Amino acid sequence: MTFTPPTQACPGCGGHLVFNPETGTLKCHSCGNTQEFSTLERPPKQTFSEPDYENDSCAEATRLEVQCPGCGGHIEMEPNLFAENCPYCDAPLVALEECTRQHKPAALLPFAVSTEKARTLYKDWLNGRWFLPSAVKKEYVTHPLQGRYMPFWAYDTSATTDYTGERGEYYYVTVSYTTTENGKQVTKNRRERRTRWYPASGTVHNNFTDLLITASTSLPKDLQDELEPWGLENLSEYAADYLRGFQAETYSRDAGQCFEEAKEKAQPAIRHKIERDIGGDEQKIHSMDSLFHHTAFQPLLLPLYLSMMQWNGKQYRFLVNARTGEVQGERPWSAVKITFFVLFWLAVIAGIIWFILQHK
Repeated sequence: MTFTPPTQACPGCGGHLVFNPETGTLKCHSCGNTQEFSTLERPPKQTFSEPDYENDSCAEATRLEVQCPGCGGHIEMEPNLFAENCPYCDAPLVALEECTRQHKPAALLPFAVSTEKARTLYKDWLNGRWFLPSAVKKEYVTHPLQGRYMPFWAYDTSATTDYTGERGEYYYVTVSYTTTENGKQVTKNRRERRTRWYPASGTVHNNFTDLLITASTSLPKDLQDELEPWGLENLSEYAADYLRGFQAETYSRDAGQCFEEAKEKAQPAIRHKIERDIGGDEQKIHSMDSLFHHTAFQPLLLPLYLSMMQWNGKQYRFLVNARTGEVQGERPWSAVKITFFVLFWLAVIAGIIWFILQHK
């Protein structure tokens, strides 16, 4: 079945309107006319209990077939995408309502970094990589960047944790030792630090807001994590106009699966709270039993620019946070440059040794 997504034409010339990150408005590619659109604040999160996860799942990757409202062409979107541009006339296509997946984004962060700015940041990042193959810089410094909204889950939750451990308290003792001074054996004293350990146990409470977990499997999780922070206090309610001119992915990881990762993400903060509760000079944690409650979640879309390269049979990906300009990526290494670098420093060290020996 083919769907025809709604379009929004320029009132001046009838051209395609796309979202402009620099002005936060819709802009016509043809005549440059801009058009405001109403935005709403982020809606509240949905609350749930963990048993609800049993009925929560994401559908398998699907391809949406849409009819372009601009040129009438029939386009089969890439798997897991519900927004992209028509390959024939470049009209923005947003087909979220036709997507049969269970989850729809509730809020998003609009693009705030333009494609030109992202390309400059990407170029600077490449030029700053040591031992990057020269051919990579020449070929990929002007490589196109694709603007894409990525799906995330944001969780608010509270954790009550029972723990057992030990509290270490420092004390000092005077220790005698023998040493040699001026050819004679002498006895001296010194202060040494020791630790007394006492059993500790208790209960701590943590509150978490916007624990962010990626809901996509198309990009490396660690690269997306390194793009944080995003500034989620600026989230707006989802509106299709934000997506015009960009790609957008559907949810391929369900809320239950991702909440397990959110629990892991909360562990450092829980451990820190326990250590403060134990007190003393040092702390040991033997056991932690956390109960998560008052949990709420929200499906979000967050903006980034994506570039991919193929080099020596391997794929490398680069991401730019389209809110802050943070760049993260995988990179190839030049074995030739590394070899010359090592040989150069070996030659320098050898030269220093030779100079010392000659003047000794």
